[in-house]
Amino acid sequence: MRIPNLNVSQSVTQKIRDLDLERFKLDKQITTGQKISLPEDGGLTMSRVIQLDSTKSKLSQYQRNASYATEFINAGHLNLEKLRDINLRAQEVARLSGSNLNGPAVEAYGLEIDQLIEEAINRVNATQRGRAILEGLLLIQNLLIQILSMVCLKRKSLTCNPTLWALLK
Repeated sequence: MRIPNLNVSQSVTQKIRDLDLERFKLDKQITTGQKISLPEDGGLTMSRVIQLDSTKSKLSQYQRNASYATEFINAGHLNLEKLRDINLRAQEVARLSGSNLNGPAVEAYGLEIDQLIEEAINRVNATQRGRAILEGLLLIQNLLIQILSMVCLKRKSLTCNPTLWALLK
């Protein structure tokens, strides 16, 4: 009779330990607010947690990419807006240089055209985080050459900076 009593005693003791361990896990869940502490506690739930972490990191990367793209687009828009202003002023100078102007006025317009071209070249070569904002450099350079030619050839006495011509060609 002793053998069954020993087995029953061990079985009851083991059941008490298991229940105590289960109570400890439940107490831990209550205090931490986490239902799962080990991957074995819930395979499907842990899989879902891993998927959510992966999705969160992807969304975070998309957020960074979108922020960078917005910053890049805003910088490009600003440069294009300034290039449009430069173009408008160059057209205005071209129209004004076609009228009868005295020598100092022609020189002043020539200097202004030099400054406009220099600013346009700086705008075209602008970078944002090491990446060229306006990559259509040849198209814009051709536009600048046309404007410069239009202004300089319209008035033969209008002097233009040869260094800027060299930069454009």
